[in-house]
Amino acid sequence: MFRLSKAPVVAVYFLLCVVSGFAQTATQDFHQGQRAFEQADSWQAIAVFRRALNINPHYQDALQGMAQAYFSLGDYDEAYRFVDQALNLGRLSVPLRLLRGRILLGQGKLDEALAIFRDVQAQDPQNRGARFGVAEYEVMKGRLGYATRLFNQLRREDPSDLRAELSLMYIAEEQNDQPTFEKAFQDALDYHSSQPQVHEAAAQFAYQNGDTARAMRELDQALALNPHSPELWQFQAQLFLGDKRDSRAIQTLDEHVLKGEGAKNPQGWYLRALAEEALDHVSEALTAFRMALRFAPDNETYRFALEDLLRRKTAPDSPLRAEEAQYHFRKAHELERQNYDTQALAEYRRGLLVAPLDISAREGRALLFQQEGFATSALQELETVAHLHPNYKKISFLDQLEIQKSLYEQSLPAQWGLTLKDLDALDSTGTSNFYRPFRLGLFYVPSASRTASYQGDTFLAEDFADELTVSRMIDLEPSQNERRAHAVSGFNEAFARSRQAGQEFFILLTVREGQRDFSAVARLCLTRTGRTVQEFPVYKKGLEPDTKGLYDLAQQILANFPLRGSILQRNDDQALVNLGTRDGLAPGQTYEVLRNGAGELTGDASWLAVNGEDKLGTWTVSSASDWVSEGKLSKAGFFDTIAPGDEVILVPPAQPSALPPPLPVSARLQRSLLGLRG
Repeated sequence: MFRLSKAPVVAVYFLLCVVSGFAQTATQDFHQGQRAFEQADSWQAIAVFRRALNINPHYQDALQGMAQAYFSLGDYDEAYRFVDQALNLGRLSVPLRLLRGRILLGQGKLDEALAIFRDVQAQDPQNRGARFGVAEYEVMKGRLGYATRLFNQLRREDPSDLRAELSLMYIAEEQNDQPTFEKAFQDALDYHSSQPQVHEAAAQFAYQNGDTARAMRELDQALALNPHSPELWQFQAQLFLGDKRDSRAIQTLDEHVLKGEGAKNPQGWYLRALAEEALDHVSEALTAFRMALRFAPDNETYRFALEDLLRRKTAPDSPLRAEEAQYHFRKAHELERQNYDTQALAEYRRGLLVAPLDISAREGRALLFQQEGFATSALQELETVAHLHPNYKKISFLDQLEIQKSLYEQSLPAQWGLTLKDLDALDSTGTSNFYRPFRLGLFYVPSASRTASYQGDTFLAEDFADELTVSRMIDLEPSQNERRAHAVSGFNEAFARSRQAGQEFFILLTVREGQRDFSAVARLCLTRTGRTVQEFPVYKKGLEPDTKGLYDLAQQILANFPLRGSILQRNDDQALVNLGTRDGLAPGQTYEVLRNGAGELTGDASWLAVNGEDKLGTWTVSSASDWVSEGKLSKAGFFDTIAPGDEVILVPPAQPSALPPPLPVSARLQRSLLGLRG
């Protein structure tokens, strides 16, 4: 009689048990991840969802959970990767499609997102998720009034809808509309007093309006309702920082934010770096800033902050300076390769501000200067290398140095008897009476700006100072903390401080960061009267919008300032002036010659009011080098009284005021809205 072997049966039974066990474990991990996500601990949720996916890579619910968790953290690119994988598994659920649409909003692909919401509405016109998506789309487009009407309609249909209430609160906060915010807050309390998001929104609004006591009370309530939320603890650390309780901020971050999977939280590391810096723990602050950049390498504010600390608190030969500056030098090399020489020079300059001793960067910059026709500047770079590194004897470097020295002997400044040392001395108020920069103050009002990161306006303003001082025509004196941009309460304080410092002009800078765009307005004012000379706007979108926007803004302002210099030497009707091609001078230009010290700044299109007897003649440029130029003098009257030390000035044609730039929806509003559960 045929007998069935037991071995295959046992094997099949064992295999079924293993598969069942794996499925059960993956399911358990998914539910554990969901619980962490519901407690707003997205980092822990990601860790557990990933564990489930290691067991079953095609587990659609876990893929959706990963997408939702990354989405809640504002990592929209990573969220899109996971939602795309989930959708490719074939089950095109409406929640997944709506999640994809919201992720596209976060990525700035607004029209693609709207198409998804409209497609869902075509099948189900009253689908609330799609209607919320359309309202969020209107917010991203900057149409806050229309978005408010859509959210209000959703709230009227269901007064208990927390998402609608919070959306209205967030928009009111963005517009600093206290009556509307307080009404929405009270309405939310009627149904959702036990929801931590309601109290967090109230805390954020109070903090924005300077009521830190209320902010702390509301935050304490939110934490009592959800003590597992890293974002709430992170906000508490921010409040501690503002209250100068820096050690408490570090303790909060270490105990509740930067632990476990939360150690990948870049904003947490950034806040920790600020706290360590405030305590003068430079090494710890540098480590924390670098950790923030490790997990968010494209964040411009984090890089500005790190470089600011390196420049103020470390030695020029610090290895860390050299390492971090490579970011700019790599960009410079890539821009050179693409023949974007002006942008490459800008990146070399930014890198050398961090690591001024870098030999390779100075040699590269010297070569670019040669190609751009700035021979004196090229020699200055090579001489700087020789001075900083006297033992650097590379043959190609020494050959190039000798070539440039020989060329300088035939240059315009050499023909007038000026050495490189003489040229350097001409750019210092301490060594030259001929140096006439415009003395500026740079101020910003923290409450007037909207930045994605705490104290982001500090570092954006300081980077703007770097871009302004590209021109030697601008003098921004650093304060005791070596920063050149100063926080003020408003226009009146900026006006008073600029007058007290004896400055000629001051700038009030306002910045606004979106998720992927940036705008700024620089208000240039005459210190003598407080009169607004002009407002300069800028808007940038795409890669590095902050850096590019601040660069363009500075270029706008510099182009509107007069070219002002001094007569250095005179030989018959020829005069040498301390203005050159790197200042914007060009052969053929005609400058007015004014008596030394004459005139009063006006703040209007004329820039300077001068008595007739102080107008001595004109000077027309015939040849120019990097820093000095020569030209022909023509006297104004019968007597020729033009002498070394007298001023020359060229006022550029008045430019029409630019239209106000688009205002990015603040990164905070975008994050807050998109952070709401769909």
